[in-house]
Amino acid sequence: ESDEDDYADGVFSPQFVASTGVQDYLRSCKELGIVPVQQFVAMLERDVVSLKHRGVGPVGGRAIFECLRLNRHIRSLDLEDNQLGLNVDADNGGLEPMCRAIRDNA
Repeated sequence: ESDEDDYADGVFSPQFVASTGVQDYLRSCKELGIVPVQQFVAMLERDVVSLKHRGVGPVGGRAIFECLRLNRHIRSLDLEDNQLGLNVDADNGGLEPMCRAIRDNA
């Protein structure tokens, strides 16, 4: 299925909206004052998503997390080198909410 099938006349198809969390992602980006990562939107129906070196940052990571809570497709997400935050203590569960959201898709 092509991206054009999901996005016609400026509106996402109901199936795409229902299964991807795209509206929550775009709403979060707007509320947080950040530009959505279009590559992320284009890959919302994939199992594996790589956003390496996209400059997502901690605020963008928050918007992505909101989307992952509803997304039914993404099972693996690579956010390497995105400066998600130096204060995240991964060893003590600092990334657990995001990991749980992805695990729930499996």
